[in-house]
Amino acid sequence: MSYAWFARRRWYNIRFRLGRALFGARIRIRSQRETVGILRQIVQALLVQLIAASVLVAAILLVEDRFITAPKGFSPTTLTQLLSVTAQVVGFFPGLYFTAVSVVASTACLLGGT
Repeated sequence: MSYAWFARRRWYNIRFRLGRALFGARIRIRSQRETVGILRQIVQALLVQLIAASVLVAAILLVEDRFITAPKGFSPTTLTQLLSVTAQVVGFFPGLYFTAVSVVASTACLLGGT
């Protein structure tokens, strides 16, 4: 084999390896962009829901303080205990919701990153 053929083969091998490395880098960059886009959409959705939940809690507290009085037959401590248990039960569901959303977000990031 002549030196020209050896140099040509070497040149094509270098071009191939460089092209393969550039292709891999482009794929990784595209994957990272998709992951960041998915994460941004999830954060935006969660932020809107968090603000809405905060406004709802503030409205409920305002209504409770201004308009709800203890009905006859209930002592103030009994009403406080009832509302406390109700708030705990209702507060459990957003915890489940945000847990589910975080699982979906982490799964989307893991699948988007590969």
